[in-house]
Amino acid sequence: MNTWIYIFGVVVGLLFAIPYFLHRLRAAAIRDLTTRLGFHYLGGTLPKSFSFSEAPLDRLSSVWNVIDGERHGTRIIAFDCRIGSGKGSWRRTVIAAKSPDDVSKGATFSHDLRVDRSGSWTILYQPPTISLIPAGLMPVTELKAHLNAI
Repeated sequence: MNTWIYIFGVVVGLLFAIPYFLHRLRAAAIRDLTTRLGFHYLGGTLPKSFSFSEAPLDRLSSVWNVIDGERHGTRIIAFDCRIGSGKGSWRRTVIAAKSPDDVSKGATFSHDLRVDRSGSWTILYQPPTISLIPAGLMPVTELKAHLNAI
């Protein structure tokens, strides 16, 4: 009987520990990318100069792994976020570029990204989909490719 309690405790512990360590690994990879690109890692705070009013991003409930920098004269902010709340919420990686030009042309290698505009910001993200496996956050390698394409 005690063996089953021990096994149950280990399984429950792993269910909590694995997402925590995956979150930490992703944050470390994004920090490394930030350093290599010469950007700034802002953690969980969006810059005050970044504003948007386009739905559904106006329903952001939390942000993390915020990076801010400039490439080829274009200001770029990228971040992971949760949009909405409760069971209807979804997690995505968002890339925003402040430029009068259309910087979304570099995102043509990813057909599932949605492009919205809010003022002078071009906002790229994957919209919610009805699927058995939700899309979730963008892999760091794909984020790097998008940032390099801008």
